[in-house]
Amino acid sequence: MPDGFHVTTAAYRRFVDENNLQPRILAALETANPAQPETLQAASRTIRALFDQAQIPPDVAGAVA
Repeated sequence: MPDGFHVTTAAYRRFVDENNLQPRILAALETANPAQPETLQAASRTIRALFDQAQIPPDVAGAVA
């Protein structure tokens, strides 16, 4: 994989849908409070971990590669 890349909104949504991430993303954001940066950092770490553990659909991964 390259160091970075862009994907379409459709590819992002498919990734989120196929990995059932939306409810877990929203749950991570429930405790986030902009007045308390540490809560934003915690939510960000949680969401990043969800993304790291999820599987990219093969055709999306192929298009990125």
